[in-house]
Amino acid sequence: MSNAQITSKERGQGTVVEDYDGKKYKILTASGGAFVNGDVVIISEGDTYGYTFESTTTADKVTVAGVVADTIASAAYGRVQIAGVHSAVKLNGGTTDVAYGDRISTGLVAKYGAKVTTVTPGCVLGVALEAATGLTSTGAVLIRLA
Repeated sequence: MSNAQITSKERGQGTVVEDYDGKKYKILTASGGAFVNGDVVIISEGDTYGYTFESTTTADKVTVAGVVADTIASAAYGRVQIAGVHSAVKLNGGTTDVAYGDRISTGLVAKYGAKVTTVTPGCVLGVALEAATGLTSTGAVLIRLA
């Protein structure tokens, strides 16, 4: 879905919308650059209301916001998936491959998720539904933020 497909009803920042297949999205504004489908993002640092998102290079961030479900230009509205299966989440196997059933959070590579290294309340994005190896893979993840 492109930015142009967000209806006027959905345009309020922080609005939660549900897709016909049960996937849930939050309408947020990109901060610090453009984003594409599959990017793992966090709530922007210093955003009191949780309406903007950005990428991070810190593992296991407790401010994980979800997975981008659109192509979103910097400072534009877009959908960030917060629940349901996303089939093309960017995953970084790095030195620790991602296996089926692993918990996924933010990783050390911007816009990529990775296997959780230290479980902290709020850091888990979801559960891997397939394996990912190497530095730049994509894989299905059951997102369970909502």
